[in-house]
Amino acid sequence: MARTKRTGLPSLNRGPINQQLEVRPAEQSPDSKIPTVLRFPLVTVFSLGISLALRSISSPFSTGDLGNVTTQRDDWVEIAGFVGWRIADLALAWWSNYDGMSRERLVIDAWLTSSLAWDAGSLTFLAHLPYYYLLVLCYGIRPTTIMNSLGIDVAASAVPFYFFRQLSPANSSHAPKSAVANRPVVKDKGVQIFTALAAAGVYSLIIYGSFRSWLPVFLITHFEGLRDLEGIHEAVFGVIVLGCIFNGIAAMSFIFTPSMAAKPDTHDAKNAAFNPATASFGETVSYNIWGHSKRTRTLAKRTLAVIVASGGHTLLQTSLVLEGAEATGAAGWATMWASAAAVTGMLYWWIGNAEGVSN
Repeated sequence: MARTKRTGLPSLNRGPINQQLEVRPAEQSPDSKIPTVLRFPLVTVFSLGISLALRSISSPFSTGDLGNVTTQRDDWVEIAGFVGWRIADLALAWWSNYDGMSRERLVIDAWLTSSLAWDAGSLTFLAHLPYYYLLVLCYGIRPTTIMNSLGIDVAASAVPFYFFRQLSPANSSHAPKSAVANRPVVKDKGVQIFTALAAAGVYSLIIYGSFRSWLPVFLITHFEGLRDLEGIHEAVFGVIVLGCIFNGIAAMSFIFTPSMAAKPDTHDAKNAAFNPATASFGETVSYNIWGHSKRTRTLAKRTLAVIVASGGHTLLQTSLVLEGAEATGAAGWATMWASAAAVTGMLYWWIGNAEGVSN
């Protein structure tokens, strides 16, 4: 009897699950009739409007909590700086061709399932969570207030992209099979659960390790007005894992799925044709630095996007808004989360190199 090779990933060869028995008609691009030059300005206005409207509606329930630990910024230069950073966040997502969110329904093996795709929302969640996590952990802010604020941030990113950006092939069940690499892996629920839990485990290990080593003294040294460190001193690893589940889902959606679905491009063809015997010095350096497959390049760019977005947003938001926070303290807190994103990216690279997965 022939032996099958193990791939290192669960449920890659489940056969019938890859057969679509019924799929609804393809979605029409919501932005097809809007001039290209107007789409990003409209996304920006729409996003800022959603954020302002939702925060105005929810302010009676949350202002008291957040107002006690944050610095009120009335200077127009500072306000313009925050708006500029928000626009930079949106620009990163827009010009990187990240998509929004879509609720798709399809029948696979007669099971009715649904998938939620949200590049912009996932990146915002990963970037904004560290600041809110600090508030609920050390400043006694109610979890309901935190969920409300984080939910507004995610909605302000995901909803405009839903209307102005078509889904990428990796996140759309209507995309032709030829447009998505490793489709059995990308669409397999077992793989999605496994990779989400793997990312949650990475974040949990780094957070728990920091809680048990350098972080308590660091926070006391560089943050004034800390209300409580009990959550750090009495942290239980299993509880942290449960708290990081949504981190894992967002990382899986934003980093793993698009990289695994990336199809080879002209850059891959140039890499295949590279000849070290005839290549110039510059071509050799370029090949050694960036001569990777489309999958690896996509994974590296998206991991870097999470590192920059989470690190940058946490540093600015914590140091400029949180009362009594030093820039050094904000940088240390941001570094912990950026490190978790980097390790998650490396783990996904290792998983993606499993035997049986195409580049």
